[in-house]
Amino acid sequence: MRSVFSQALQQHALGKAKAAEALYRQHLGLAPDHAETLAMLGLLLAGGPEVEEAEALLRRALAQKPDHGGARHALGRILAGRGEVAAAIAAFQAAAALLPQLAPLQNDWGVALHRQGNSQDALIRLNAAIALDPSFGPAHANRGVVLADLGLYAEAAEAQLAALARLPSDALEDRIRSLVWLAQAAIKTKARARIEAALAEVRACQTPTRDVIEEAAGLLLALGRIEDSQHLQNHLAREKGLSRVVAKSSKEKPVILLIGGVGAARLQTRYLVDPTQFDIWSLDMVSPDQPDAPLGGVDLADLAQADLVFPTLSEVDLAGGQIEACSALCQRLARPVLNPSEALFPSRRDLAQTLFGDIEGLKVPAVARVCRAASDRAECGDVPMSGARLVRPAGDHGGDHLTLVNTDEECVHALSELETETAVVTEFVNFQSPDGYWRKYRLIFVDRQVFPYHLAICDHWIAHYWRSEPARHDWKRQEEARFLADWRGVFGPLASQAIEQVARRLDLDYGGVDCALLANGEVVLFEANASFLLHLDEPADLFAYKHVATPKIRAAFTAMALGRIAAARGSSGEQQPE
Repeated sequence: MRSVFSQALQQHALGKAKAAEALYRQHLGLAPDHAETLAMLGLLLAGGPEVEEAEALLRRALAQKPDHGGARHALGRILAGRGEVAAAIAAFQAAAALLPQLAPLQNDWGVALHRQGNSQDALIRLNAAIALDPSFGPAHANRGVVLADLGLYAEAAEAQLAALARLPSDALEDRIRSLVWLAQAAIKTKARARIEAALAEVRACQTPTRDVIEEAAGLLLALGRIEDSQHLQNHLAREKGLSRVVAKSSKEKPVILLIGGVGAARLQTRYLVDPTQFDIWSLDMVSPDQPDAPLGGVDLADLAQADLVFPTLSEVDLAGGQIEACSALCQRLARPVLNPSEALFPSRRDLAQTLFGDIEGLKVPAVARVCRAASDRAECGDVPMSGARLVRPAGDHGGDHLTLVNTDEECVHALSELETETAVVTEFVNFQSPDGYWRKYRLIFVDRQVFPYHLAICDHWIAHYWRSEPARHDWKRQEEARFLADWRGVFGPLASQAIEQVARRLDLDYGGVDCALLANGEVVLFEANASFLLHLDEPADLFAYKHVATPKIRAAFTAMALGRIAAARGSSGEQQPE
């Protein structure tokens, strides 16, 4: 028996996974409860599709030998992979007590802590990994990600440079990921030379994948090289053509056609459109200045086989001239359309007063569009406000380029610092709660119905969900859970009715609102548009309530889409699929 196990270990060490697996299984046939064999086979299978079998093997190994550090480490990785972050951290901590000198274990522990929202402890673990093995590139890269989330962008860039110096040249995906993180950190510090260097290496990849091209295009855009970026995006759009993903079902499913466009901001639909309910086709229109626009060689007749069209253009100020092209294409296809692209125009920030200003219980801050090049107060005359104001590029949603100013002089300076031609200046409404925190509520609209999505509770007026670090605070999760369970009860009658009015007046099939509650019972509007990303990436063990609430939004979208398809088929007399 020992010789079979020894042969398996030898094959495993040589990287001959299939041979090692066969020998491990042979040995288990002779000794079913051999802890080392169970653990090693579990370790071998943990990174592949047999993850359920791997977990069972590892748990059997630990039942026989609880102090097997390698089995606990591998089990932690499996738990982390399926979102059980707290359980994974416990497994990593137990494994580290048994294997204190293992750098990859400290790295995995640090990544899990960061995902939990515990950036400071994550940094301790990643520093420990690097101290144990300074040549371990992934730990440097992950340390850079944590530093960036802490706002230490210069240090983050240095960490990514350290990672690139240590990652193997053939680890293409890891290197590209690190290069992108380097460029993102460099953008924050305006280190243009580093961005250019990162971009050059990304573009130098001998066999660039679509992801590489997309990252390169994004970096070019960040450098203001719009034409170069669109050249790459047009290349990618033509290469991809009409992409088709067949539903994970044995039965025929209806087809949703997602239409995006080169140069246009787009709504990410990874979670919103259920791949078990639809065949998902996607098309990126080439930019309007191209001779083969908009289809880039794709046959219109192929597109016309779709049952429903969903344009993913989401921001009118970042549409790249594609709204008109998308609208014309949808008319030619003569299929039901969700979120017609021309319906986006009223969602501009500066039109909010016109659209929502008379809703009872809703405070809509004053907003103005101005030229960023304004150099004195006279040229800022279109800004009908004084005191505290927010300045941002038109179409900006992430808050990275958002500035709070208090005087006209600060406003002029902030406008001059922007790299876009058009800016939006918004009256700042103090929405700080009596307990000193700032709460921003997000609700999603599906077919004009309101669904609560998340609550960011921050100690700063720039209230973003990731900044609120809910995984670190039980009380924040408890308050968010109450909001998701009964948003109307949290908002009260006046604010609830106001939000329902916003959903109806926005009049999009899919959209949403960011807002805050004021002490007088009113709700202050931040934005309402089609740009809200829906996802469910939070670990289920910490955010069980989100795994109840968020699927309801996807289910509502699915029901709406299927209803529109059925109505169209019914009106045309087309036979419904079984």
